[in-house]
Amino acid sequence: MKMNPPIYRSTGSNAEKKLFKVIENADFGDDSICFHSMNISEHEYKKWAEIDFIVISARGIMFLEVKGGRVAYEDGVWSFTDRYGVTHSKSEGPFEQVRSASLALAEYLKKNDINIFNKYVVGWGVVFPDIKWGTRSPEMPREIVCDKFLAKETSSFEKYLKKVYRYYEEKNSTKKERISSDEIKNLKNILRPNFDHGQSLSDISNEFYKKIVKFTDEQYVYLDQIEDNDRIICSGGAGTGKSFLAIQTALREAKKNKSVLVTSSHEIFVKYLKSEFHEKDLLNITVLPFNECCTNSFTDKFDLVVVDEAQDIMNVDDIDCLDGLIKGGLEKGRWRFFLDENAQAGIIGKFDEYAFDIMKDYSSTIQKLRQNCRNTSQIVLETEDTTGAYIGKTRIEGKGPKVQYRKIKNDSEEAIEIGKHIESLVTSDVPLNEIAILSPVRYEKSNIRNIESRWKKHIENISVDNICTKHQKSILFSNIRDFKGLERKYILIIDTDLLPKDNNLFKSFLYVGMTRAQINLWIAMRVKFEKIKNDLILARYQNEKKK
Repeated sequence: MKMNPPIYRSTGSNAEKKLFKVIENADFGDDSICFHSMNISEHEYKKWAEIDFIVISARGIMFLEVKGGRVAYEDGVWSFTDRYGVTHSKSEGPFEQVRSASLALAEYLKKNDINIFNKYVVGWGVVFPDIKWGTRSPEMPREIVCDKFLAKETSSFEKYLKKVYRYYEEKNSTKKERISSDEIKNLKNILRPNFDHGQSLSDISNEFYKKIVKFTDEQYVYLDQIEDNDRIICSGGAGTGKSFLAIQTALREAKKNKSVLVTSSHEIFVKYLKSEFHEKDLLNITVLPFNECCTNSFTDKFDLVVVDEAQDIMNVDDIDCLDGLIKGGLEKGRWRFFLDENAQAGIIGKFDEYAFDIMKDYSSTIQKLRQNCRNTSQIVLETEDTTGAYIGKTRIEGKGPKVQYRKIKNDSEEAIEIGKHIESLVTSDVPLNEIAILSPVRYEKSNIRNIESRWKKHIENISVDNICTKHQKSILFSNIRDFKGLERKYILIIDTDLLPKDNNLFKSFLYVGMTRAQINLWIAMRVKFEKIKNDLILARYQNEKKK
């Protein structure tokens, strides 16, 4: 059964964790879905309520309350003893708890023009996964109780769930509709519209910043599909959520007790990837820079290898190295490559079309991501117009700030204008740690050294030690190469006269730099930069006109 969320999120209940795995393996039709830990903000007598599990299938909707540990009931008072021997007493028991929460959620759905009690078979049950249940009472129907024997494994739990459905079907005097596939999708979109959501964007100057970046349905469909494929190439432009997918695919495999290797070429980016996993996840997941993978003598080969920014290792030597790390090798093993086919050659590693053809021959699935989840439409359109790359349609609604080009004559003017722009951001209440300054060169050769001291003291050069910690009073400086895969809300691109003169390299560096900005992009436009930029746009326009 499809779980939402797909990975167990700790609620502090070991009983829920055990049942999550049991339900996940249950079969109640292709369209069935189970929501875990559904919060309810509108309740008759509670400020906040929660339903542990909601199962929706063609047969109807079932709400489940889970109570682990020892359970006692005396003179109308319930007592629950957890695994640490701590006892809690309540007048409200699990039967009334799940019933009232179910009614509250039904009222919420009614506001969305769905009366579930009139239309579908609806009921609730209580699961005691740690005890044997032998009590009979009109307040506690035996038919809706699941004890440790029924909750032990998937097959017995399926029998329990069928029994609960049958119990409520028989209690209904009129025949109810089966829930269609489209209706299940609609219920899902109402109950939990987004499988997950991205970082919220604060409203600094207008309503645009109050919106939430929502990951696309395309990504979630892809996550659901990958389990059926052993070898996948996932291609998308900057900001289409490749790293998010790489992390989620690794987690899905790891929770099945499979060994997973997550790797990428650049050490700083790998440090960021590793920070996205909890410590307990790293029991089954190894996260290493690619160069260490090839020199490390692993005891065993991996069940799955996940490569992010895979375009950087797309050459014969590197894929030969990977071949020796996967059980079954590249041809028969399990792997996921996440890459961007847009112009990035020459920044890190090397991209070989011949090697890419080999990987495509091995791959059982090639998935394209076309929805941009990182950048405003202004940044997307400006990047595509300047570099000719296709990033994807932005999912951030609203009109963001224009991309700013500041014409610069010389180094001293550039240093002054950098300071002015930082000051304008700070005056607009932008936190320093939401700002990053990018350059085609390293700090030692950058004009950042010449900015006013009151801003220079806040500049922090990027490293593996600070990439995961946003110091409140620090602005991150990085060369463009080291910032691949990363992002900030506010980006300044400087030293543009030092961009490579080669047109392809120029576009590669600019593409990476521009797409790091989520909201606001400011570019110091030196004379050489302006000429190359305009020539590239004109050449592409002329080529398109000839077609």
